[in-house]
Amino acid sequence: MIIQKRISTFVLACFLMQSLHVIAGGKATVAFIPFSKSGKLEKYAEEQLYSSVTTSFINAQRFQIMEKSLIQVASDWSNYLKNEQFINSQIAKQGEMKGAKIIIVGFLSSVNATRDDKGTFSAYLTFELKYVNVETGIADFALSVSTDDVPAMLGIDLNKAKSEQEAISKAIKGSLSKVERWIKEKFPLERPIFDFEEDDKNKTYRIVVDGGTDVGFKKTSQRLYLVEKECKANSENKTLCRYLSSSIIELKVERVENETAVTVIRDKSKWLAFKALWDKMPEKERNKKFLIVESVGK
Repeated sequence: MIIQKRISTFVLACFLMQSLHVIAGGKATVAFIPFSKSGKLEKYAEEQLYSSVTTSFINAQRFQIMEKSLIQVASDWSNYLKNEQFINSQIAKQGEMKGAKIIIVGFLSSVNATRDDKGTFSAYLTFELKYVNVETGIADFALSVSTDDVPAMLGIDLNKAKSEQEAISKAIKGSLSKVERWIKEKFPLERPIFDFEEDDKNKTYRIVVDGGTDVGFKKTSQRLYLVEKECKANSENKTLCRYLSSSIIELKVERVENETAVTVIRDKSKWLAFKALWDKMPEKERNKKFLIVESVGK
């Protein structure tokens, strides 16, 4: 027996008080717009996904969550796909009024629940996240998640649920690793260098990062990146920044503590090249030019 539900609306928007995707200073403020509800099963799926995505943003430890009551949306979200450009412009206007630079829009496109002959349930859902440029009102595709391909990989058995609701909860749980990875890639932490440790005897060179679990780095992190940042003003006098691809150095994470992370470079030539540039630079400019980030994007 197959129980299928099509959901046209799951919309949340995050107003990010940040001109770049990189989270450099304090925490960016995020507001999730309440979205509409339909039938009983749809309402449950929407609420669970809303709660789970919100929790993923909270756990990233780089956002402040704004109260839902502070955001008012006068739009028929059920027509989002038909009037995407119009609704994006409405979202952009709200974001601009609140000082946001990036808006995240998500919608659940479908949820399917099945019940086998033994009375156990499975559920699969598909949802998308996009970010809207406040200045242009244009949404760029960011992430599409289908739970069909995640449960087996994560060892989550969706076939032992005793109800549609339990099956949906398991399906959503299976999708969160993709959401969390997307947050890390799109909104990476950017931290200054705190100290160095040189061990020529063992050909090991350590960079101590100013920031550990207190800013969102995970103890399970395996690598960070040393980057050289270049910022220039464009023709509209807006500052645009990028990481110089030729200068990116992958760092192995040795340990993450509460307020610091210790990383290792084992390539002496890369270490010496970096240190030569670092030493030549005025002290006040060093931690503006050279930074540690958790992702350099794809």
